[in-house]
Amino acid sequence: MLKERVITAVILAPIVVGLIFLLPTALLAVLLGVIIVLGAREWARFFQWPDDFSKIFILAVAGLLVVGYALSFMSIVVNALLWMVSIAWIGAFFWILRVRIPVDRGVETVNEVALFPIKKNVAAVLGGGILIPCFVALLYLHGNDRYGPGFLLFCLTVMWVADIGAYFSGKRWGKTKLAPSVSPGKTWEGVAGALVLTAIWAVLGAYMLDLDKNQFGYFVVICVVTAGFSVVGDLFESLFKRLAKVKDSGQLLPGHGGVLDRIDSITAGAPVFVLGLNMMV
Repeated sequence: MLKERVITAVILAPIVVGLIFLLPTALLAVLLGVIIVLGAREWARFFQWPDDFSKIFILAVAGLLVVGYALSFMSIVVNALLWMVSIAWIGAFFWILRVRIPVDRGVETVNEVALFPIKKNVAAVLGGGILIPCFVALLYLHGNDRYGPGFLLFCLTVMWVADIGAYFSGKRWGKTKLAPSVSPGKTWEGVAGALVLTAIWAVLGAYMLDLDKNQFGYFVVICVVTAGFSVVGDLFESLFKRLAKVKDSGQLLPGHGGVLDRIDSITAGAPVFVLGLNMMV
C-alpha cells in the first residue's frame, strides 16, 4: 500500500505543479470543478441515495461551482464564506470527538444508524458545505493578484506535509487514540508530528514565498492551524466511510482511494489557510 501511494504521488506531483502554474484561473476552475463533481458523486454513494436524488445533488453541486467561481473574485464575500465554514469545522471537530459508533451491529448505510439519523437533505447540505467552499478558496488563491499560483501550491503542500508527519510520527510514537470510533489508526502523537513538521515547512515556505520578516511568525501559525484543520477534514470523511462500511471513497487512484480520500484534508484546510492569509497584515 505504501509503495503504491508513493508511486502514485511521484507521478501526480509534477502534473499538479504544472497545471497550477500553466493553466489560467478559468481553466483551472474547470479542472477543479471536475474533481469536485467526482467527489460529490462519491459522497452520494456513502448514503446509497436513489438515482434521482443523487443526480439532483450532483447537478446542484455543479451549479454551485459556477456561482462559486464568480464569488471567488469578491474578497468580502469570500471572507464571509470562509469565516462561516471555519467555525463550522470547529463544531464538526467536537462532534466527531463525541461520536461512538457501535461495533457489534451491522451497518449498511449511514441512514440505518440510529445514533446518526441524517436525512437526505441534511446530508446533501453537508456534502455541498465541504466541497464548494474548498473550491472557492483554491480559486481565490490562484486568481488573486496578491497571492497567485505559488500560494495555491504551498497551501496544498501544507496538507501533504501534515499528512506525512502524522503518518510517520503516528507509526513511531502513536499511542493515544484521537477518535477511536471514527478512525482507530489516528493518534494525538500523529497530530503532534503533523503540526511540528508543518511548522518547519512553514518557515521554509515563508522564505520561498518572499514574505516580510515580520510576517514569518504569523505565517507559521496560519500553516500550523491549517494542518490542524486538515486533520478534522480527514476525520470527517472517515466518519462517513466508517458508517457506510467502506475502506475508501472510490478506487480512482492506486493506493490512494477515491477523490474524497485525496481532498478530505483540503476541504477543511484550504478555507482556513486563505482566511488566515487575508487576515495577515
